[in-house]
Amino acid sequence: MAIGDQKVVAHGRLPGDARPVILLRPERVGLKRPGADAVAGENRLSGTVSEAIYLGSGSKYEARLTDGTVAVVRSPLGVPDFSIGDAVDIAFSPADLILLPDDASADMTLT
Repeated sequence: MAIGDQKVVAHGRLPGDARPVILLRPERVGLKRPGADAVAGENRLSGTVSEAIYLGSGSKYEARLTDGTVAVVRSPLGVPDFSIGDAVDIAFSPADLILLPDDASADMTLT
């Protein structure tokens, strides 16, 4: 499956020819510096931080992917901070993805 021009690997398949939409919890997603701390088999999507909010117990980031899709990522305290305009990789495990059939009502924000 792809998000824009970037490939995403997911475990499982939907029955028939249904177009998939992915569900992914924000706490299961990590922001990393491009190419840093790579883990074998993880998905990585390239983007740019468009919003950074300190929440006290961590931070909430919005990153815009190359196709315009927005990903929301929550990071706990103690992980590297990012600033607006930073290039990032949005990293997540294929095992954390849930595939749903696209019924044309999906919110295209990755949250």
